[in-house]
Amino acid sequence: MYFNGQGVQQNYIKAKALFEQACNYNHMISCYNLGIMYDKGLKIKKDYNKAKKYFEKSCNNNLPQACVNLGVLYKNGDGVKQDYNKAYFFYKKACDRGLNEGCYNLGILYNDGLGVKRDYLIALENYLKACQNKLGEGCYNAASIYDDNTSEVFDKKKAKLFYNKACIYGFKQSCFNSK
Repeated sequence: MYFNGQGVQQNYIKAKALFEQACNYNHMISCYNLGIMYDKGLKIKKDYNKAKKYFEKSCNNNLPQACVNLGVLYKNGDGVKQDYNKAYFFYKKACDRGLNEGCYNLGILYNDGLGVKRDYLIALENYLKACQNKLGEGCYNAASIYDDNTSEVFDKKKAKLFYNKACIYGFKQSCFNSK
């Protein structure tokens, strides 16, 4: 968003109007951006129902980022009844479309046993997919599983390798573990 002398508030109002117009013509990134504005309350009143509506439209039209955001709404119960099964559905849809955040969030569900049977190996598999796509948090969580001496895949060398990758991919909390 650029600053044109009219102030940031004015820019958000213009952006919202343009996103609405483009979304009405099925420009899915605009629908997604409207969802973000309502989800975060970006210079407009936070409205999870409207966020859900715009995320659904863009997710159903092959925008995997919107699927992740829908999953987050359902995982957290923001404006919807908390439903880990629906969160799983939307995360999986995004992961299957190659979006690393979808895979990462699937890993969290399996790691914590939310709506699925807790399974550290499936969690690890999803974290590794996210890591392969350079999501530092995915690398870090994979490293944490390898670093857990009660884990069936305990491997200090792999843990160090993935802590290092997490650091390289910008997950700064991991940098001290990679030494």
